Amino acid sequence: MVENELSVNKNYPQQVEKLLKERNIKEYDYSQCENRKLIGHGGFSLVYSIVYHGTQYALKCLSSNMSYDDNPIKLLKREIQLHEINHPNVIKFYGVSKAPAQIENTENIMLVLQLANGGNLRDHLAKKQRIGLYKISWTELIQIAKDITSGLKHLHENDIIHRDLHSKNILINNGRALISDFGYAKNLNDYSVTIGDPARIGITPFIEPQTFLQETEVKRDKKSDIYSLGVLFWELTSGTSPFHKIQNQYMLGIQIAKGLREKSIINTPINYVNLYKNCWSHEPSKRPTLDVVLDELEKFRTENITFINHELFIDQYCLNNGGNFTEQGFVLGTGTVLGENGNLKKEKISQPIPIIYLPKKNGVEAVHNNVQIHIPILTLHYQCDATSEFVQDIRNVLEISDITKKSQTLKEKFNYYGEYVVISTIVGGIITIENWSEIDDVSRSRLKAYLQWSIDCAKGIRLKNFEDASIDDLNLQISSKNVHNAEDLYKWIKDLHNYKGLEIISYEKFKSTYQLLPEDLVQQIPGYFDIKHIDKFYPMQDTKFRFYEKIKVSEWIASPELPLKLYICDWIQDNSLQYGIILQRSKPGRAKKAAVKFLKEPEITQINKITIILTQPKTRQEAYLLDNGIILKNEDGLELDEIPFAEHNSILNIPLEDFKNSKKQLSNAIYCQIIFHTVKISFGLSDIEYLHEFLNAVKSKLQDHESSKNLCKLFGDDYGHFLPRTFTLGGVLSKKYISNNHPIDFPTQQSDIKFNDPYAHQKIEQLLETWNKEFKDINTLYFLDNMGDVVYRNNIGDWMKSLAAKPKNWNIVFSEDWVQIYKVFKKMGKYTDASRT
Repeated sequence: MVENELSVNKNYPQQVEKLLKERNIKEYDYSQCENRKLIGHGGFSLVYSIVYHGTQYALKCLSSNMSYDDNPIKLLKREIQLHEINHPNVIKFYGVSKAPAQIENTENIMLVLQLANGGNLRDHLAKKQRIGLYKISWTELIQIAKDITSGLKHLHENDIIHRDLHSKNILINNGRALISDFGYAKNLNDYSVTIGDPARIGITPFIEPQTFLQETEVKRDKKSDIYSLGVLFWELTSGTSPFHKIQNQYMLGIQIAKGLREKSIINTPINYVNLYKNCWSHEPSKRPTLDVVLDELEKFRTENITFINHELFIDQYCLNNGGNFTEQGFVLGTGTVLGENGNLKKEKISQPIPIIYLPKKNGVEAVHNNVQIHIPILTLHYQCDATSEFVQDIRNVLEISDITKKSQTLKEKFNYYGEYVVISTIVGGIITIENWSEIDDVSRSRLKAYLQWSIDCAKGIRLKNFEDASIDDLNLQISSKNVHNAEDLYKWIKDLHNYKGLEIISYEKFKSTYQLLPEDLVQQIPGYFDIKHIDKFYPMQDTKFRFYEKIKVSEWIASPELPLKLYICDWIQDNSLQYGIILQRSKPGRAKKAAVKFLKEPEITQINKITIILTQPKTRQEAYLLDNGIILKNEDGLELDEIPFAEHNSILNIPLEDFKNSKKQLSNAIYCQIIFHTVKISFGLSDIEYLHEFLNAVKSKLQDHESSKNLCKLFGDDYGHFLPRTFTLGGVLSKKYISNNHPIDFPTQQSDIKFNDPYAHQKIEQLLETWNKEFKDINTLYFLDNMGDVVYRNNIGDWMKSLAAKPKNWNIVFSEDWVQIYKVFKKMGKYTDASRT
C-alpha cells in the first residue's frame, strides 16, 4: 500500500499537467494571489478569498486527509468535473492554482471559483432578524427557492447528486442563490453513504430519515436531495436553522426517522407548506420531481401571492373612510378621514371560530330564509392622522359666525365624512346558503361534512377528497357566485387562508372622527354637535338579522350528533381505500400507490348489528377469506387462482397466496368471532376513476419488451390486483383454534344480535359460555381485537360501547364488490393480449 501511494505521489505533478492540458483549464499563478483570507472550512476543504489581477475569487484548497480511493489525481478529476457544471445558480469554476507543497497540506492544487459577495444563506437569513422578528419579502423568498431548485435540477440532469444540501452550502451573490460545496457530491454510479461516518453525515435535519434507520450503507439518490430541498424551503420561512435548539444530533436523527419534522411558520401560505411537506415526505416515491417543484413555485409568482400589501388592504376595505350608524348598519361616508401612510397591523386569528347564523325556529318569514356562515381570518388594526382636507373643512365650518348655520353645516360635514372611523376590523369569508328551509336533512349533513373537510384541508391537516362531487343541492353562494362542486369550496377556503378574497365580517372598534382633530377644534365640537360614543358594532346586528341566532359552526356540526358522513375521509385515509389490494401470502397487503380516486362520497347504511360465529372453513382458501374479511360473489367473476401474471410471482417483494393449492387443501382452523357491524359504505362503479399516473404507468409497461414481468410487479407491488367498492366497518374480536376435526363434521353456529338490545352483552356471554362447554378445544374466555389487544369475555359489552362511540376508529370488517384493477386493459383495448403474455 505504501509503495502504491509513493508511486502515485511521484507521478502526481505530471498527471496534473496532463489533466490541465486535456481539459484546457486555465492556471492562475499562486504568487500573484493577494489578500488571502480564510472564509470557510469543512471536513474536505478550506476556502479562501483572494484578489487576482484586481478581481476577487474564491480559492478551494483540497485536503489531502480526505481519502478518495487513495488517489489524489482521481479526487482532483472529480472536483474539476463537478465544478465544470455551468449554470447561473451553481458556483462558477474558473481554473486551478498551484501552491507550494507546504501550504495548508493541499497537494499543491487549488480550485479557483466564483466568490459570492453575500455569504451563505444561513447568515443571509440571520441578517433579516430584527429584535426577534424575521422579515423577508415573499418575492425574495420565492426567488431564492427557485434559484436553488433550478441549480439542483441542472446538477441532476448531469447525473450529479449533491448529498450535502443545506443553507451553509447555498451562497448569495448579488441577491442570487448559488449551490456550492461539492465536497460530498458524487455521480449517480457511486451513491452510498455510511451513517457511522460523521464527516459524511452533514447537517442532521437535512438528511432523509432512511439514513437513520439502519447502520449499514444507505443508498442515496436524487430524491435524497429533494428531501433536503424541502427542509431548505422551511428554513426560508423561519429564518432559523431547523431544530437549532436540539443538541443531541444522534437522538435528533432517530426522531426524524420516526417522523419528526419542523412545524410550519404562522402566515406561511398553505400551498407553500404543502410543497415543502411533499418534498420532505418519509417515502421517497412521494417526493415531487424538480420539474413539479419549479411549476409550483412559478404559480406563486403568477398568482402574485405576497405577505400583504398595506395600500391594497387600506383601499380594499376603505380603512381610511369614516362612517355613520343607520338602521341598515354602519354605512361608509363619502369623504376620506384618515391618510394612507398610517400604521396597519395585520393580526392573524390563531384559532378562528367560524360562526353560522341560523333562522330562529319561532316562525321565520320567507324573506329571512337565507343562512350565513362567517369564517374569520384576520383582524386589521389601522391608525393614522386625519387628512389635512378633513381638518381644514371642519376648521372652516367652526369659523362660521351664525350659530345655527354653523351647527347645521357641521352636521352635514360629519355626515359627509362620517361620525366614526373603524380602528379594528375582522375580515374573512362569508358563505350564503339560500332557501334554507328547502334543504333537507341529507343535504344539510353533506354541507356539514364538506364544510369541515374544506376547513381541515385549508389548515393542511387533511387531503382533498371528492373534488368533482356536485354540491348544487346545498344552494351555496360565495361573493354572489354559486358554488357547483366541492373543488370550488376547497379552493375558496384555501384562498381565504392565503388572504385572498377576504370580506369584512365585523367592525370591532370605533373612534369618533372629531377626536382626530387638533385639540383646539376638539374642544369646540361638543358645543355645536351631539356625538354618541359607541365601542363595538357587528353588521349581523342589523335589523334584518333580528330573526337569526348565532352559533359556532363546530357546535352546529355536532348538533344533535356528528354526522357519519364527516368520518368518510378519515375512513378512506386511515384504511387506504384508494390503494389496491394484493393477495399476499397469509394476509392481504395494500399497494404502494393509489390507483383510483373517488368522485363522490359513498352511500352509507347503518347496521349496528353484532354477529357471533363459530365455524371451521372447509379449505385453506376459505380460511384465508374468512380470516381477512373477504366476501366474494358470483357476479364478481373472480377466480383467485387465475390472477394474471402470477407466473412471475417470485419477483415480487412478498409472494402471493397459492390459491391453486389452497383451494384443494382442507382447513384445520376453527374460528370464533364477535363481529360488530356498525355501517356499510359503498361506492358505485361510476364513482371511481383511474388516476392518470396509474394509466400512464400501465401504458409504459406495455411498451417494454418484458411487459409480462413488469406488469406483474406493477400490479403485485405498486398498484394491487383488486379494489373493493363496498366495506363493512366496525370491529372484530377473534380467536383461532387448530383442530383435528374434519371440516365437514364441524357444524357452523351463528347468532345475530341488535346492538341496541339492552341485553346484548349478556346474550353474547351466555352463548360463548355454552360453546366453551360444548366444544372441548374451544376457550372463549378472551379474544384479540383488530389491534391485537386482549379483550376478556366479561368486557365485551364495554368494548362494543367504546367502539360505537368512536366512529373514527372503526376498522374494515368485510370487503366486497371487487374491481379487478388489471382489467384496466379492457379500457385500453389490450387486456386480452397483455394478460396472456
